[in-house]
Amino acid sequence: MSARKEIQAQYDGFLSTPLLWKNGDVDGLGQFSIITNQSLIFNKEVSDKLRLGKRVELFLSHLLNNDSRFNSISENIQIQQEKITLGELDFIFKLKEQQVHLEAVFKFYLLDVSVSNSEIEQWVGPNRKDSLNLKIEKLKNRQLPRLRLEETSKILQKKGFDVKEMRQYVHFQAQLFIPYGTQPVFKILNKDCIEGFYIFVNQLDQFQNCQFYIPSKTNWLANPTHDKKYVDFLDFKRDILLLLNEQRSPLCWMKDENNLLTKLFVVWW
Repeated sequence: MSARKEIQAQYDGFLSTPLLWKNGDVDGLGQFSIITNQSLIFNKEVSDKLRLGKRVELFLSHLLNNDSRFNSISENIQIQQEKITLGELDFIFKLKEQQVHLEAVFKFYLLDVSVSNSEIEQWVGPNRKDSLNLKIEKLKNRQLPRLRLEETSKILQKKGFDVKEMRQYVHFQAQLFIPYGTQPVFKILNKDCIEGFYIFVNQLDQFQNCQFYIPSKTNWLANPTHDKKYVDFLDFKRDILLLLNEQRSPLCWMKDENNLLTKLFVVWW
């Protein structure tokens, strides 16, 4: 696959990933939905070194800048105090008369009901280094409050914005993975975000008749396709055990006997 086609596949995966919640706020965080059919093609250059999170910001920037509803768009605004960086704001823009501060989030979460009885607290990162609950706390207590800093107000005033009139939202997308063979009930989050399942190492042998492909981290965004070099189960198991021994839970694409494609994680924990 050419680099251009690969980036487009990542962008397609970004576009097809739903917002993590649709109705109302979650813990005080409101979603800002950007629905557009104007920007289905992404033709900008993207550095191979650009990590997944920044890649998503670039894709969201492309949507905003190609939608005539949005204007006065500023991105990645660095907030500094005496040469010390206090943080940055992802996006500031105007929608008609409304001024908006938007923080972009794109996450992969796995459901672990043993963590808590709270639906929000049950979603953890593939390597358990982060969680939905921690991300919400970071947004509420660190990222969004940066708008109220005196240094921020001065910067935005020069750009024609009034912090006092600004509303704050998140654009929080997520791909969710549930334990193999389960059907959880969603009361708060968007069940359309379920992208696949995850398994433990002792469940691997149930998939001996399948073939597998392990995409790079940036290609976690992409939807599975057939035009990859899938390997048989024994080769996959050898490779996956090496990753699990390093306490890394990789995302994988699986092709079953009927050529149906699935996204899944194999977890080390």
